[in-house]
Amino acid sequence: MDNGNTPATKADLQGLEARMDTRLQDLEVRMDNRFHAFEERVEELVRDSETRLLGAFYAFTESNQKRISAIESQS
Repeated sequence: MDNGNTPATKADLQGLEARMDTRLQDLEVRMDNRFHAFEERVEELVRDSETRLLGAFYAFTESNQKRISAIESQS
């Protein structure tokens, strides 16, 4: 029965290295996927903000145009 005190062989270390490489690659793929999803969410938020700002500017311009038209028609 192995009590964990036996020396590691080169084969043990190579096996460990291979498992660590695989886990690192898996981690990189997961991180890439998460960053991509985060980037898409940020882009959507920016687009929504732009849409709201454009809507607000349009409403402001419309109300100003109505005021100017009302003033010009009184003259």
